[in-house]
Amino acid sequence: MNVRREAREVVVFCTGAEPAFGHPSSAATLAARGRLISAAVGFWHQVEPASCDRLRLFGDTGGEIAGTARLVREAGARFAGLFHNLLYGASAKSREVAARLLCGEGNAERFAADAGRTAREYGYDEVNVDLEHVPPSLRGALSDFVELFARTLHGLGVAVSASVPAKTWDDPEHGWSGAFDYARIGAAVDRVYLMTYDEHGYSSGPGPIASNGWVEAVVKYAVTAIPAEKVYLGLAGYGFDWAEGKKPRYLSHAQAVAKAEERGVSIRRDPASGAPTYRYRENGEEHEVWFEDAVSSKGKLALVESYGLAGIALWRAGLEDPGLWEEVDRAFDVRKPAPRAAF
Repeated sequence: MNVRREAREVVVFCTGAEPAFGHPSSAATLAARGRLISAAVGFWHQVEPASCDRLRLFGDTGGEIAGTARLVREAGARFAGLFHNLLYGASAKSREVAARLLCGEGNAERFAADAGRTAREYGYDEVNVDLEHVPPSLRGALSDFVELFARTLHGLGVAVSASVPAKTWDDPEHGWSGAFDYARIGAAVDRVYLMTYDEHGYSSGPGPIASNGWVEAVVKYAVTAIPAEKVYLGLAGYGFDWAEGKKPRYLSHAQAVAKAEERGVSIRRDPASGAPTYRYRENGEEHEVWFEDAVSSKGKLALVESYGLAGIALWRAGLEDPGLWEEVDRAFDVRKPAPRAAF
Protein backbone atom coordinates (compact mmCIF):
# COMPACT_ATOMS: atom_id res chain seq x y z
CA MET A 1 0.00 0.00 0.00
CA ASN A 2 1.37 3.42 -1.00
CA VAL A 3 1.30 6.08 1.70
CA ARG A 4 0.61 9.53 0.33
CA ARG A 5 3.27 12.04 1.28
CA GLU A 6 2.83 15.80 1.37
CA ALA A 7 4.73 17.64 -1.34
CA ARG A 8 7.59 19.80 -0.05
CA GLU A 9 9.95 22.23 -1.70
CA VAL A 10 13.68 21.58 -1.99
CA VAL A 11 15.56 24.86 -2.39
CA VAL A 12 19.29 24.98 -3.08
CA PHE A 13 21.57 27.96 -2.76
CA CYS A 14 24.12 28.02 -5.56
CA THR A 15 27.41 29.75 -6.36
CA GLY A 16 30.23 29.60 -8.84
CA ALA A 17 33.42 27.72 -8.01
CA GLU A 18 35.26 28.90 -4.89
CA PRO A 19 38.96 28.33 -5.67
CA ALA A 20 40.10 29.75 -2.33
CA PHE A 21 38.40 26.82 -0.59
CA GLY A 22 38.83 24.24 -3.35
CA HIS A 23 35.07 24.02 -3.81
CA PRO A 24 33.33 23.30 -7.13
CA SER A 25 30.47 25.35 -8.50
CA SER A 26 26.88 24.26 -7.97
CA ALA A 27 26.39 23.39 -11.64
CA ALA A 28 26.99 19.64 -11.37
CA THR A 29 24.40 19.25 -8.62
CA LEU A 30 21.86 21.32 -10.55
CA ALA A 31 22.42 19.20 -13.65
CA ALA A 32 22.31 15.84 -11.88
CA ARG A 33 19.59 16.49 -9.27
CA GLY A 34 17.19 18.73 -11.13
CA ARG A 35 14.31 16.28 -10.64
CA LEU A 36 14.57 16.87 -6.89
CA ILE A 37 15.01 20.66 -6.91
CA SER A 38 12.14 23.13 -6.59
CA ALA A 39 14.19 26.33 -6.64
CA ALA A 40 17.77 27.55 -6.96
CA VAL A 41 18.93 30.78 -5.28
CA GLY A 42 22.05 32.33 -6.79
CA PHE A 43 24.63 34.16 -4.64
CA TRP A 44 25.66 36.78 -7.20
CA HIS A 45 24.49 40.21 -6.03
CA GLN A 46 25.97 42.38 -3.28
CA VAL A 47 24.86 45.71 -1.83
CA GLU A 48 27.10 48.32 -3.44
CA PRO A 49 29.16 49.59 -0.46
CA ALA A 50 29.84 53.17 -1.56
CA SER A 51 26.21 54.21 -2.04
CA CYS A 52 24.36 51.43 -0.15
CA ASP A 53 21.34 52.08 -2.36
CA ARG A 54 21.87 49.65 -5.24
CA LEU A 55 23.30 46.26 -6.16
CA ARG A 56 26.49 45.22 -7.87
CA LEU A 57 27.52 41.90 -9.32
CA PHE A 58 29.43 39.86 -6.80
CA GLY A 59 32.66 38.33 -8.10
CA ASP A 60 33.52 37.27 -11.62
CA THR A 61 30.48 35.34 -12.75
CA GLY A 62 31.96 34.30 -16.11
CA GLY A 63 28.47 33.66 -17.49
CA GLU A 64 27.47 31.57 -14.48
CA ILE A 65 24.15 33.31 -13.99
CA ALA A 66 23.04 32.52 -17.55
CA GLY A 67 24.35 28.95 -17.27
CA THR A 68 22.58 28.44 -13.97
CA ALA A 69 19.36 29.90 -15.35
CA ARG A 70 19.45 27.38 -18.17
CA LEU A 71 19.93 24.43 -15.79
CA VAL A 72 17.20 25.68 -13.46
CA ARG A 73 14.69 26.18 -16.26
CA GLU A 74 15.48 22.73 -17.67
CA ALA A 75 14.73 21.31 -14.23
CA GLY A 76 11.37 23.10 -14.13
CA ALA A 77 12.48 24.93 -10.99
CA ARG A 78 12.11 28.48 -9.70
CA PHE A 79 15.08 30.80 -10.31
CA ALA A 80 15.96 33.30 -7.57
CA GLY A 81 18.65 35.86 -6.89
CA LEU A 82 20.12 36.45 -3.43
CA PHE A 83 20.93 40.05 -2.44
CA HIS A 84 23.46 40.31 0.40
CA ASN A 85 25.77 42.57 2.40
CA LEU A 86 28.54 40.03 2.95
CA LEU A 87 32.21 39.46 2.12
CA TYR A 88 33.58 42.98 2.00
CA GLY A 89 36.61 41.76 3.94
CA ALA A 90 35.36 42.48 7.47
CA SER A 91 32.12 42.03 9.39
CA ALA A 92 32.35 45.67 10.50
CA LYS A 93 31.91 46.71 6.88
CA SER A 94 28.85 44.50 6.57
CA ARG A 95 27.36 46.21 9.65
CA GLU A 96 28.11 49.64 8.21
CA VAL A 97 26.51 48.76 4.87
CA ALA A 98 23.41 47.39 6.58
CA ALA A 99 23.04 50.51 8.71
CA ARG A 100 23.42 52.87 5.75
CA LEU A 101 20.99 50.85 3.61
CA LEU A 102 18.37 50.80 6.34
CA CYS A 103 18.81 54.33 7.66
CA GLY A 104 20.23 56.46 4.84
CA GLU A 105 17.66 58.89 3.47
CA GLY A 106 15.97 57.32 0.45
CA ASN A 107 18.39 54.38 0.33
CA ALA A 108 15.78 51.70 1.00
CA GLU A 109 13.47 53.01 -1.73
CA ARG A 110 16.26 53.29 -4.31
CA PHE A 111 17.56 49.84 -3.38
CA ALA A 112 14.13 48.23 -3.77
CA ALA A 113 13.72 49.88 -7.18
CA ASP A 114 17.14 48.63 -8.28
CA ALA A 115 16.27 45.14 -7.01
CA GLY A 116 13.23 45.19 -9.26
CA ARG A 117 15.36 46.17 -12.26
CA THR A 118 17.83 43.41 -11.40
CA ALA A 119 15.06 40.82 -11.14
CA ARG A 120 13.83 41.80 -14.59
CA GLU A 121 17.32 41.79 -16.10
CA TYR A 122 18.17 38.29 -14.91
CA GLY A 123 14.69 36.78 -15.09
CA TYR A 124 14.38 36.02 -11.39
CA ASP A 125 11.08 34.59 -10.19
CA GLU A 126 12.06 35.40 -6.62
CA VAL A 127 14.55 37.59 -4.81
CA ASN A 128 16.05 36.66 -1.46
CA VAL A 129 17.06 39.28 1.10
CA ASP A 130 20.09 38.12 3.08
CA LEU A 131 21.19 41.00 5.30
CA GLU A 132 23.52 39.90 8.09
CA HIS A 133 25.48 41.63 10.88
CA VAL A 134 22.53 43.96 11.43
CA PRO A 135 22.84 45.74 14.81
CA PRO A 136 19.97 44.90 17.18
CA SER A 137 19.26 48.62 17.57
CA LEU A 138 18.02 48.55 13.94
CA ARG A 139 15.36 45.90 14.53
CA GLY A 140 12.49 48.20 13.64
CA ALA A 141 14.33 49.68 10.66
CA LEU A 142 15.05 46.20 9.29
CA SER A 143 11.39 45.18 9.50
CA ASP A 144 10.36 48.46 7.85
CA PHE A 145 12.84 47.79 5.05
CA VAL A 146 11.66 44.22 4.44
CA GLU A 147 8.04 45.40 4.29
CA LEU A 148 8.91 48.16 1.80
CA PHE A 149 11.06 45.81 -0.25
CA ALA A 150 8.35 43.15 -0.40
CA ARG A 151 5.66 45.64 -1.43
CA THR A 152 7.87 46.95 -4.22
CA LEU A 153 8.83 43.53 -5.62
CA HIS A 154 5.34 42.11 -5.22
CA GLY A 155 4.10 45.03 -7.29
CA LEU A 156 6.34 43.76 -10.09
CA GLY A 157 5.11 40.19 -9.79
CA VAL A 158 8.30 38.93 -8.11
CA ALA A 159 8.17 36.71 -5.02
CA VAL A 160 10.29 37.67 -2.00
CA SER A 161 12.07 35.49 0.53
CA ALA A 162 14.19 36.35 3.54
CA SER A 163 17.12 34.45 5.04
CA VAL A 164 17.09 34.83 8.82
CA PRO A 165 19.56 33.78 11.52
CA ALA A 166 18.59 30.87 13.71
CA LYS A 167 17.37 31.50 17.23
CA THR A 168 15.55 29.44 19.82
CA TRP A 169 13.78 32.42 21.41
CA ASP A 170 13.44 36.12 20.68
CA ASP A 171 16.02 38.30 22.41
CA PRO A 172 15.82 41.76 20.78
CA GLU A 173 19.19 42.67 22.30
CA HIS A 174 21.07 39.69 20.90
CA GLY A 175 24.02 40.87 18.82
CA TRP A 176 23.53 38.39 15.97
CA SER A 177 19.80 37.68 15.79
CA GLY A 178 18.15 40.45 17.80
CA ALA A 179 17.43 42.65 14.77
CA PHE A 180 15.28 39.97 13.16
CA ASP A 181 11.64 40.19 14.14
CA TYR A 182 10.44 36.84 12.84
CA ALA A 183 6.77 37.82 13.01
CA ARG A 184 7.03 41.07 11.01
CA ILE A 185 9.47 39.65 8.48
CA GLY A 186 7.46 36.47 8.07
CA ALA A 187 4.26 38.43 7.50
CA ALA A 188 5.87 40.55 4.77
CA VAL A 189 7.57 37.89 2.63
CA ASP A 190 6.48 34.76 0.79
CA ARG A 191 9.16 32.44 2.19
CA VAL A 192 11.52 32.41 5.15
CA TYR A 193 14.75 30.43 4.97
CA LEU A 194 15.97 29.59 8.48
CA MET A 195 19.76 29.54 8.63
CA THR A 196 19.75 26.50 10.91
CA TYR A 197 23.49 25.97 10.59
CA ASP A 198 26.70 27.47 12.00
CA GLU A 199 25.70 26.48 15.51
CA HIS A 200 29.49 26.24 15.58
CA GLY A 201 31.43 28.06 12.90
CA TYR A 202 33.92 30.82 12.22
CA SER A 203 33.20 32.70 15.44
CA SER A 204 33.16 29.74 17.83
CA GLY A 205 35.24 26.83 18.91
CA PRO A 206 34.71 23.36 17.46
CA GLY A 207 31.38 21.58 17.65
CA PRO A 208 28.48 20.38 15.50
CA ILE A 209 27.43 22.57 12.59
CA ALA A 210 23.76 21.89 13.27
CA SER A 211 22.98 19.46 16.08
CA ASN A 212 19.60 17.78 15.79
CA GLY A 213 18.32 19.09 19.13
CA TRP A 214 19.35 22.67 18.41
CA VAL A 215 17.78 22.63 14.94
CA GLU A 216 14.49 21.36 16.36
CA ALA A 217 14.54 24.06 19.05
CA VAL A 218 14.95 26.72 16.34
CA VAL A 219 12.09 25.29 14.30
CA LYS A 220 9.87 25.00 17.37
CA TYR A 221 10.31 28.70 18.08
CA ALA A 222 10.07 29.80 14.44
CA VAL A 223 6.62 28.32 13.89
CA THR A 224 5.26 30.29 16.85
CA ALA A 225 6.08 33.51 14.97
CA ILE A 226 5.88 32.57 11.26
CA PRO A 227 3.24 30.42 9.54
CA ALA A 228 4.80 26.97 9.14
CA GLU A 229 3.84 26.85 5.47
CA LYS A 230 6.27 29.75 4.84
CA VAL A 231 9.20 28.23 6.77
CA TYR A 232 12.09 26.37 5.16
CA LEU A 233 14.57 24.47 7.28
CA GLY A 234 18.15 25.40 6.39
CA LEU A 235 20.32 22.35 5.77
CA ALA A 236 24.12 22.45 5.87
CA GLY A 237 26.11 20.55 3.27
CA TYR A 238 29.50 21.46 4.72
CA GLY A 239 31.79 21.31 7.73
CA PHE A 240 34.70 23.00 9.47
CA ASP A 241 38.21 21.97 10.43
CA TRP A 242 39.40 23.73 13.59
CA ALA A 243 43.01 24.06 14.71
CA GLU A 244 43.73 25.84 17.99
CA GLY A 245 44.33 29.55 17.59
CA LYS A 246 43.41 29.61 13.89
CA LYS A 247 40.35 30.46 11.84
CA PRO A 248 38.62 27.20 10.91
CA ARG A 249 38.82 25.85 7.37
CA TYR A 250 35.51 25.64 5.48
CA LEU A 251 35.09 22.10 4.09
CA SER A 252 32.86 20.35 1.62
CA HIS A 253 31.64 16.89 2.58
CA ALA A 254 34.12 15.40 0.10
CA GLN A 255 37.02 17.33 1.64
CA ALA A 256 36.06 16.28 5.16
CA VAL A 257 35.94 12.60 4.23
CA ALA A 258 39.15 12.83 2.19
CA LYS A 259 41.11 14.39 5.06
CA ALA A 260 40.08 11.60 7.43
CA GLU A 261 41.20 9.01 4.88
CA GLU A 262 44.47 10.86 4.26
CA ARG A 263 45.28 10.99 7.98
CA GLY A 264 44.14 7.42 8.58
CA VAL A 265 41.59 8.31 11.27
CA SER A 266 38.09 6.98 11.82
CA ILE A 267 35.01 9.17 11.55
CA ARG A 268 32.71 8.68 14.52
CA ARG A 269 29.07 9.60 14.98
CA ASP A 270 28.51 11.96 17.93
CA PRO A 271 25.51 10.49 19.76
CA ALA A 272 24.31 13.80 21.21
CA SER A 273 24.20 15.82 17.98
CA GLY A 274 23.99 13.08 15.34
CA ALA A 275 26.93 14.66 13.51
CA PRO A 276 30.07 13.00 12.09
CA THR A 277 33.33 14.16 13.64
CA TYR A 278 36.99 13.21 14.02
CA ARG A 279 40.35 14.47 15.25
CA TYR A 280 43.76 14.30 13.64
CA ARG A 281 47.24 15.71 14.08
CA GLU A 282 49.16 17.49 11.32
CA ASN A 283 52.34 19.60 11.38
CA GLY A 284 52.35 19.53 15.15
CA GLU A 285 48.77 20.84 15.38
CA GLU A 286 45.70 19.14 16.79
CA HIS A 287 42.67 19.41 14.51
CA GLU A 288 38.99 18.78 15.19
CA VAL A 289 36.56 18.34 12.30
CA TRP A 290 32.77 18.45 12.34
CA PHE A 291 30.58 18.21 9.27
CA GLU A 292 27.17 17.15 7.98
CA ASP A 293 26.30 14.08 5.94
CA ALA A 294 23.26 12.17 4.73
CA VAL A 295 22.78 10.40 8.07
CA SER A 296 22.92 13.56 10.19
CA SER A 297 20.54 15.27 7.76
CA LYS A 298 17.95 12.48 7.87
CA GLY A 299 16.58 13.53 11.26
CA LYS A 300 16.35 17.14 10.13
CA LEU A 301 14.34 16.12 7.07
CA ALA A 302 11.87 14.44 9.41
CA LEU A 303 11.31 17.79 11.19
CA VAL A 304 9.87 19.23 7.99
CA GLU A 305 7.03 16.72 8.14
CA SER A 306 6.66 16.92 11.93
CA TYR A 307 6.23 20.68 11.98
CA GLY A 308 4.44 21.07 8.65
CA LEU A 309 7.18 23.19 7.10
CA ALA A 310 7.28 24.23 3.45
CA GLY A 311 10.54 22.40 2.79
CA ILE A 312 14.30 22.67 3.06
CA ALA A 313 16.94 25.13 1.85
CA LEU A 314 20.42 23.64 1.32
CA TRP A 315 23.60 25.70 1.73
CA ARG A 316 24.97 25.01 -0.74
CA ALA A 317 24.63 22.80 -3.83
CA GLY A 318 27.99 21.25 -4.65
CA LEU A 319 29.25 20.85 -1.07
CA GLU A 320 26.82 18.20 0.15
CA ASP A 321 27.12 14.46 0.70
CA PRO A 322 25.77 12.88 -2.53
CA GLY A 323 23.85 10.45 -0.33
CA LEU A 324 21.72 13.35 0.89
CA TRP A 325 19.72 13.19 -2.31
CA GLU A 326 18.64 9.61 -1.65
CA GLU A 327 17.35 10.73 1.75
CA VAL A 328 15.52 13.68 0.18
CA ASP A 329 13.96 11.39 -2.41
CA ARG A 330 12.76 9.04 0.34
CA ALA A 331 11.48 11.86 2.56
CA PHE A 332 9.57 14.07 0.15
CA ASP A 333 7.43 14.28 -2.90
CA VAL A 334 9.18 17.32 -4.32
CA ARG A 335 6.85 20.17 -5.25
CA LYS A 336 7.69 22.01 -8.45
CA PRO A 337 6.59 25.62 -9.02
CA ALA A 338 3.76 26.65 -11.31
CA PRO A 339 4.81 27.57 -14.85
CA ARG A 340 6.64 30.87 -14.93
CA ALA A 341 4.60 33.98 -15.66
CA ALA A 342 6.10 36.77 -17.74
CA PHE A 343 6.86 40.09 -16.06
